[in-house]
Amino acid sequence: MHPTHWLICAQAGLKGQPAEAEMRRALIDGEAVVLFPSDTAAPASELSGHVVDVVVIDGTWEQAQKLNARLPGRRAKLDDDIVDELSKGEGRQLRSHPTAWREVGTLAATRHFLGALGVSSAPVLADYQAVADAAARRQLGPPRLSPKKRS
Repeated sequence: MHPTHWLICAQAGLKGQPAEAEMRRALIDGEAVVLFPSDTAAPASELSGHVVDVVVIDGTWEQAQKLNARLPGRRAKLDDDIVDELSKGEGRQLRSHPTAWREVGTLAATRHFLGALGVSSAPVLADYQAVADAAARRQLGPPRLSPKKRS
């Protein structure tokens, strides 16, 4: 069985689409996890080697938090050492935040989470991430560090 990976936009979600019922059923049955950092989320290292579907929420943190609250089931997150590494380097978003996991972009988090689960195609996302990051930097300028990160 090959896992399914759902990417849902926090603004629109899947509301009313046929895939919504399938996704919710997989979450309720424990066959899927929502990739969302929380205190109760299972680190990727605990899920490594298990076949699991992954729901990825994309949007601003405020939008994602609202959608996360409406979804049933388990939560999963990146291991803390990966978050620390990504927030300082290639996975960093363009806007800074004092909380490390809030500085990690959705695509970088997804790629590393799938990699930690052993999904062989996860590295393919690196090329797409480079293109997306370059486009964002052209539009928004270079990343801005928060005062806490500068010292």
